[in-house]
Amino acid sequence: MIKWLGLKIAIMAGAAIVLASCGATAESRCLQSAETALEQLDAEAVLAACGEVAGTGKARADVQFASGRALHKAGRLDEARLAYQSAADAGFGRAFNNLGLLAPDYEAAVALFERGHSLGDPYSTVSLGYAYVNGNGVAADPERGVSLYQQAADKNLPIAKYYLAFALQAGMGIARDQDAARRLFVEAAEGGVGQAQHHLAAMLLNGDGAQKDMAEGLKWLEKAAAGGLAAAQGDLALILERGKLVKPDDERALVLMGAAAEQGFGPAELHLARRYLEGRGVKADAARGRELLVSAADHGEPTAQYLSGMMLLNGDGVMKNAKR
Repeated sequence: MIKWLGLKIAIMAGAAIVLASCGATAESRCLQSAETALEQLDAEAVLAACGEVAGTGKARADVQFASGRALHKAGRLDEARLAYQSAADAGFGRAFNNLGLLAPDYEAAVALFERGHSLGDPYSTVSLGYAYVNGNGVAADPERGVSLYQQAADKNLPIAKYYLAFALQAGMGIARDQDAARRLFVEAAEGGVGQAQHHLAAMLLNGDGAQKDMAEGLKWLEKAAAGGLAAAQGDLALILERGKLVKPDDERALVLMGAAAEQGFGPAELHLARRYLEGRGVKADAARGRELLVSAADHGEPTAQYLSGMMLLNGDGVMKNAKR
């Protein structure tokens, strides 16, 4: 599976939907899941609901697609591809986008995004735009990529507004317009895009591209963290730990940092590793600290890579391994 930096597989159309809502039918629970962020999806519950619908003979493309997302979340990627392919064969445009996200290389992904885009699917349009902006599988063409973002944003897709806002803020493929960027970040954040909520929080807390507003910034940071965005959980944990903007709450900080670390977020793993190695706010546990340090290194955290390298060179609590 290729890694679509920044885009990933967390694309969503709106706020998370509670699948177990009182009185909801199996069909509504199945289909509503398509608008829930993948991180927040209860894969087993969705598969059960979609299976119940399929059992009534309603093996529609939208049901196949929803099943595919649940299988995707559960890590059953071969089965997810089959479900997505069934939906795509029936002309369900968004299935091409998700097949692209699971494609073996960028070129194959772009071809799938093109198919979905041609069917009018805004998710595929955003993914295709991202490919052109970053030169993934195609010659880089930021202007075309941003034009595709605009097309999807015009269909009121929050994630498209987020990427378009970034382009406007940086003046990449389009004339810089800070006011328009800020408005779109707000719209994307209100539409439930965790990355937009996190970015907007940083803008408001730092006064970068927006007037400083600590209360509003913390509100958006809380929303992004509650939605499961690891970077937001890590940032909020640091704020709670240091107690400069809010009342210190080290217990909650540890919970949030642990949640971010469980998602493989390198900076959170590094931070927790140091706390366990130093016994700072937790019972000292050198083995756990070293484990987290190596995991952070594996997840691309450069400081952790350096510290892990020194640990392995010196045999500090581990067997020496100069080659590694």
